[in-house]
Amino acid sequence: MNSSLPEYRLSGLPGSSPVVVPLVGVAAAVVLSVAYAYITVYSPIGGYISALFVIGYGFAIGFSTAMAANISKCRSPKLAGALGVLVGLFAVYSAWVLFTFVFLRRAGGGDDALLSWSFLPRLFISPRALWSFVMLINQEGWFSIAGGTPKGVVLWILWAIEAAIIVGIVTIFTYAV
Repeated sequence: MNSSLPEYRLSGLPGSSPVVVPLVGVAAAVVLSVAYAYITVYSPIGGYISALFVIGYGFAIGFSTAMAANISKCRSPKLAGALGVLVGLFAVYSAWVLFTFVFLRRAGGGDDALLSWSFLPRLFISPRALWSFVMLINQEGWFSIAGGTPKGVVLWILWAIEAAIIVGIVTIFTYAV
């Protein structure tokens, strides 16, 4: 008598993941971006420790999207990975929007009259305004590390690494589920 069980194979069915994963991922990205932005802007210990903030942000969103893929019964690793990439890219955009918002509020002394929370949705749908801000920050830099202020190409490289870490972690988590 052969007592071996047949090998389990994923069906490849998407379940409700094409709807659930992006909804959960977008919600998680927006909520977690608020915390990430405040930590990034107000952290008294910047520099190399900031890498842990990036990893934590990616981990939290990756965990959320992975759980959404699991609960929505996604049985297609390729679809889960693709959804993870999309959520990861949105998480990077959301982090930039919230960083800009928090940075500008701090520059204005946190005065609600200068930049109220009601402005935030308009900032989300204004990629041109966001891009202009990114270009300004890139020219001057905004933080110091090892006695210098990264700007220009160096800052672009750091931002690219940050984006790759976030998108990579979210994608790996979601694909692996």
